[in-house]
Amino acid sequence: MQQWYKCPNCGAPVASEAKFCGNCGTQVNLATQGRQIGKTFNAEAVTLSLLRITSTVAKSASQSLRQNLNAQHHSKLPKVEDEMVLFFVFALDYWWATTHTQEESRIFREAFSAHLKNVVALEALQERLTAYAQILNEKRGDFNAMAFSLGRRFNEFCGMPGIPALLVLPIELFGQAQSFVYSLRSKSR
Repeated sequence: MQQWYKCPNCGAPVASEAKFCGNCGTQVNLATQGRQIGKTFNAEAVTLSLLRITSTVAKSASQSLRQNLNAQHHSKLPKVEDEMVLFFVFALDYWWATTHTQEESRIFREAFSAHLKNVVALEALQERLTAYAQILNEKRGDFNAMAFSLGRRFNEFCGMPGIPALLVLPIELFGQAQSFVYSLRSKSR
């Protein structure tokens, strides 16, 4: 089981093999500086860290999303905040990039699903994602392959029928999503 430590600068969970904190970017020497927060995967701590890391990105991306969807299209969408949809997609890829064993994935999936259910029903989120996909299919025909990759992760995470999760996003946001995820991955190496 992977070990997790607290960043000496911000206190966020950092994987034992990481060289940088994914939350604040601080270079960490876990052998001397990090404080171990458990020999097993600490789902609660990592989930809380995830919420902090992704919230600012989701706010920025939701503004861009509203600019890309005109009022006529936006009025067709179910009442689930764009920010929550984007947060979910970013968080899902972060979860995928930072968990390494089936047991870690299971624990994190349960913890994050519990958080999502406190914020918005997964059924409502699915309805919103489906509506995005339908609207954007009307507007553009080509989608990044990353959409289908995240779609498979979405299905595994929620146990829902197939929705390519990133098909819900305008094509301009793919770069933002990829840059965000890649920056986290590079910091954790």
